[in-house]
Amino acid sequence: MALPRGSAYAAAMRPTLLLLAAAVLAAHPAAASFQRSAQAPARTAPAAEEWVNLVTIQRLRDEFADRPGEANLGAAHERGWTLFSRPVAFPEPHNRRAFVGESYVLLDLDDAGLAAGCRPLRPGAAPRLDAFACALLMRPGYFSATFVPQRESLAGRWVMGFRWESLPAAAQRAREARTPLPQISAPPPR
Repeated sequence: MALPRGSAYAAAMRPTLLLLAAAVLAAHPAAASFQRSAQAPARTAPAAEEWVNLVTIQRLRDEFADRPGEANLGAAHERGWTLFSRPVAFPEPHNRRAFVGESYVLLDLDDAGLAAGCRPLRPGAAPRLDAFACALLMRPGYFSATFVPQRESLAGRWVMGFRWESLPAAAQRAREARTPLPQISAPPPR
């Protein structure tokens, strides 16, 4: 039924036609299920809790290679190399339980600044994570010291400290909401 545009009758009937159309649609079985799903929150089976696994890697002072018992994450190298809170998949059973741990390794570098060898500097609380620290550094493309200013050859050995942290994803989101990342302005590219 077409109503003439602009007529008073059409203007008066428009709300009635809209209500009639809504009633017809609401009577359809699919509409009833749509209304229920729109009103009530979706009920799904609880998913397994998501976890966030983070690692911070830091170059420590070279002297710790000879005194491994003194190595600690607070003693950074004067020509530091640090990778902050990078997500990584931890090995079992460390990937789905809350914990914080440390590992210390001795990394051999070739002339190009790439990892050539690695071994734990001292046994940590989690030997699997000590071995995983070396596996990460030796993984192609994961570690490179080439962005360190090259005033000298990069070949040698570096003492590296790892801070492992595993926490529920909700806790990580809450932490990020409390502590916004600092905004660092970089000079424009030349």
